[in-house]
Amino acid sequence: LTQRGNIAMFQGRIQDALEYFRAAGDLHRAAGEEGRALADEVSVAQTLVYAGRATEARELLDGILARTSRAPSPSLLSWSHYIVGEAFTDADVERALAAYAAAIAHASEADCRLFETLARGSSVALACRSGAPAATLDQFDELFAQQDQVGNELVELWLLRFLVVLLERLDAADDATVLAGALLTVQDRYPSF
Repeated sequence: LTQRGNIAMFQGRIQDALEYFRAAGDLHRAAGEEGRALADEVSVAQTLVYAGRATEARELLDGILARTSRAPSPSLLSWSHYIVGEAFTDADVERALAAYAAAIAHASEADCRLFETLARGSSVALACRSGAPAATLDQFDELFAQQDQVGNELVELWLLRFLVVLLERLDAADDATVLAGALLTVQDRYPSF
């Protein structure tokens, strides 16, 4: 059910995703698998965020975060904090950045590169929109170099979209325009992204 929820969420079938994640959480909890049940609750919050219902997600996340903080899994803690960051991105930049920092710390503890990459990317993306431009450019360079080594083209293209915003904020409009044009030429590779 959890994987069906993931598929539904990324296909934009929000109600289906919420139903799958809630049902999976109930089954996991009934089986005594509290960690997996909490992960399903985080998935509910993630789905709400991606559906533009961040206020609802924030209400859920306070309780979820209190319970995941007692969980022995640094990966679950990392993911929970990452989703908190996503939920607060447009409401409270400082809280979002603090949540991303916590997600990165827990991901490093678990050697969980996926959650570390997501949190670092989202943190830099948020800083591109709202942080000090020069300092953000340094963070961006570091993150992009890391992604270049990994070779994840999808993440690289996602990050480059935020570089366009940062370049504009740095009064490099010509560079921003060229990069935006280049990104438009590859948009067919990942049409739903």
